[in-house]
Amino acid sequence: MNAITVSNLQKSYPAGKEPGFSFGPVSLSLPEGAILGLIGENGAGKTTLTKLLLRLYDADGGTVQINGRPIADYDVSTLRGRIGIAFQQSRLYALSVRENMTAYADADDARLKSCLEEVGLRLSLDAQVTKEFDENGAVLSGGDAQRLCLTRLLHSEFGLLILDEPSSALDPIAEYRIAKLIFDRSPTTTVMVAHRLSTVVDADRIYLLSDGRIIESGTHAELMAQNGKYREMFLKQAEGYLKA
Repeated sequence: MNAITVSNLQKSYPAGKEPGFSFGPVSLSLPEGAILGLIGENGAGKTTLTKLLLRLYDADGGTVQINGRPIADYDVSTLRGRIGIAFQQSRLYALSVRENMTAYADADDARLKSCLEEVGLRLSLDAQVTKEFDENGAVLSGGDAQRLCLTRLLHSEFGLLILDEPSSALDPIAEYRIAKLIFDRSPTTTVMVAHRLSTVVDADRIYLLSDGRIIESGTHAELMAQNGKYREMFLKQAEGYLKA
């Protein structure tokens, strides 16, 4: 497990045709084994933060520490090797189901079949994921592709999980169940980026970002009691689900 401390983190993007975006300063902490929910409108800075944690970008100011050590001191390959990642855009390969599931780490067939059952997929491990090299290959919907990608995290051990809307193609109930499956599987430190707030209601702490800064933070109950932007967003989404 990993503990994360972010102190006065900043990142700026130069202006092009559109005004430049400035992220931060942002400070937050995530104890070992805790679950952090990261929410906000498009362009709020959620994905920027996850990329800074992965050192896909280097910060212009401030620090990120993992287990008390600045991430700049880690070997990048070693750092990323301990982080399980799932993004909104599913990255599947023209290989078998088994090979796609073991992209991060190997596992025996019994464990892989169990992972497929856990996410609600009925696929043969030997089935090809695309028809590029096998006309009988499986053609997966967007939601099923996301489920298959998430199985990579279920049979492996990581110190940190970074999940950037990895089940957004699922309906809200299915997305909530998948999130619970990931959250409950082990005490792994987890950062979950979400647009549907129901996905992160059980997080240990939720941060609401706007224009690259944290404007509200707390548990779901605390944020609802603050009667601020989070409560407004949550009630609007809940109202939409009830109407549906």
